[in-house]
Amino acid sequence: MTNYSENMLKLVRDSEGLRLTAYLCPAGVPTIGYGHTKGVNKAQVDGKRIISVAKADQLLIEDLDAVAQAVDSLVKVPVSQRQREALISFAFNVGSANLESSTLLKKLNAKDYAGAADEFPKWNKATVKGKKVVLPGLTARRSAERTLFLGDSGDIAQAVVSGEQKSLVSSKTIVGGALAGVGAAGSFGVQELIDVLAQVQGPLTDLAPTLEIARYALMAVTAAGSILTIYARIADRKAGLK
Repeated sequence: MTNYSENMLKLVRDSEGLRLTAYLCPAGVPTIGYGHTKGVNKAQVDGKRIISVAKADQLLIEDLDAVAQAVDSLVKVPVSQRQREALISFAFNVGSANLESSTLLKKLNAKDYAGAADEFPKWNKATVKGKKVVLPGLTARRSAERTLFLGDSGDIAQAVVSGEQKSLVSSKTIVGGALAGVGAAGSFGVQELIDVLAQVQGPLTDLAPTLEIARYALMAVTAAGSILTIYARIADRKAGLK
């Protein structure tokens, strides 16, 4: 038995609705509990079969497990728990055969996770009196399934991006920032030393012109580092680094 999240179970329960007495669904299929049909027949309809909430939950888990096996056999790419549960809810409603032939599954197995997510809303119609019509209940369910499916897809997308893009550590932005920082700190330090030497007498005062040259050199390093940082950030953004 699969352990399902409470979010997923609530989605299915709310979408299916609970009937503790056997009944005929709009399609004329004997049903009970949360859309359970296996072992239910017309002789049990009209109050002749009644189950408890606990029994309805048991039947729901059994039905979900059967669908989960079908989903696991059809999906050929890694999916998160939330994505798997969204697919199970979807297949529970439309049937595993419809999932198998769907564009949703084709896109998913091509690792187009975003494209697969966008297929959920398209399955919001049912046949009523021979015509396909949009049902608000199905629209709401597909929206909830899509939201569930997208819950962890950011993690997969981030993993793909991390594998394809260079690390910011390797970017020249770091080098430029370091140069600018060292240059600014060095320039400030040299200026402090020059100010100190200006207040004392002795041989060390002869170093003042050399230190002044060093200060200008460090200022140039600061400017170069700043320019490198600006150009590197432009290049980073073009490469997709933030």
